[in-house]
Amino acid sequence: MEIEFSKTKKIVFTISPYMTIKSISYALVGLLILHSPPGHASTFLAQLQLTLEHEPSLISSQRDIDISSARKDQALGELLPKIDLSGGMNRNRRNYQQKQSLFPSSTEYYDSNSWQINFSQPIINFAAIFNLRQNLHYLDQANLIKLATEQELIAKYIETWMSIQSALANVDAESAKKDYAASELSKAKIGHLNDLVNEPELIRAQAEFDIASSDVDQAASELEIAISNLELLSGQAPSTEIALLEPKLDRLNAPFETNTQLELSNTLNPRINAAKKAADAAKQEIQKQSAGLLPTLELVANYSEKKQQEGDYPSQSGYSDKAGYVGLQLNIPIFSGGGQLAKKKEAQAQYEKALSDIEKERRNATQRLKQALQEYASAQRRQRAMHTSLSAAQLELVAARRSRDFGNGSDIEVFKAQLQVANTKRDEIKAICDKVSAYFNIKANTASINEADIQQLAEIFVEP
Repeated sequence: MEIEFSKTKKIVFTISPYMTIKSISYALVGLLILHSPPGHASTFLAQLQLTLEHEPSLISSQRDIDISSARKDQALGELLPKIDLSGGMNRNRRNYQQKQSLFPSSTEYYDSNSWQINFSQPIINFAAIFNLRQNLHYLDQANLIKLATEQELIAKYIETWMSIQSALANVDAESAKKDYAASELSKAKIGHLNDLVNEPELIRAQAEFDIASSDVDQAASELEIAISNLELLSGQAPSTEIALLEPKLDRLNAPFETNTQLELSNTLNPRINAAKKAADAAKQEIQKQSAGLLPTLELVANYSEKKQQEGDYPSQSGYSDKAGYVGLQLNIPIFSGGGQLAKKKEAQAQYEKALSDIEKERRNATQRLKQALQEYASAQRRQRAMHTSLSAAQLELVAARRSRDFGNGSDIEVFKAQLQVANTKRDEIKAICDKVSAYFNIKANTASINEADIQQLAEIFVEP
């Protein structure tokens, strides 16, 4: 990945279509540093780095790749030459007595040593070949699962971050509502002292203030839950306070077409493709078990030396023996008690199950995609409506202040207008956050989160 910084803070990225999660995060962090307040960018960077380092599912997916790679190497080793060297040295004691002999028994002590080297090279071993192919499919499956985990983790991380922004906006809106209720309560108390407000009206004002205070506490609690969800991903709480950033006009306006996205999902969804690789591996298992009934052929060779001070029987002189051979070793299975046929039937059943798993993953991916598309479309409509409503509410606030300043209005009208602006702003931010989350869930479904998407994300929440 190449990043070039010019005087106008323009960034140029050169990234492959399927970026790893770390390269994506580096791009995202670079953009946020340029577009966001320092505290926000540093918090985002710190939490993202912690997530990449400690998120259990991502670590587990990498370990699965390591395991599959090791098993692939083991399968490859079955097709490579095998050489082993062995040797020994002995101190011998031999006591013997010849039957029907005039010579008495005797005891001899002598040393002997030997060594040998063996060589074997599989020539025909179909089971080993199919086993290697199977483990290559398993390795591809592990890589695809990690890709899916990476993309889903990025989408989940952004969704969590957006939920915090939405919760912050809700705290501001509820706080404005509480301020309005506090002003109404204050006026009610003054009016009650001057006999202008009766007791029920005072009690109602107090109740409205208590409800508003409770709503603020509820909003703060929801914010804490959102931050705890971020902590669940990263393993640690944010070291600095997270700020609410002012959203600019939404730039995520990708024209997602349902049928096109469904076709892309069937082709590019990493979990569907991982299930297909699992089916390919299961098919290789059938062939491997079938090959267990086929002959195997090996090239074998041996060289050995043996030295001994005494012969192998009495009165024989010591000797030095050197021997070697090269040949072919053929193994033809004839009968194994039916176990191999049973293994083949099991492999066929596993293959049928793997085919069912492909359809299961396809249906799950389709459901997730349709849900994300519906959420995206709904959030887009809400965002447009709230943006228009916010503009109107801001104009009403300006008018209320002007009317008050000229003596034709009151503070209560200004408070009401401010409350309407705060509520509408909260709803717009919530719609934008929902749209951002849905957008990245759609992109993660086809493993296509890229630098352009991150550029748009950085432009939505920027410093005013």
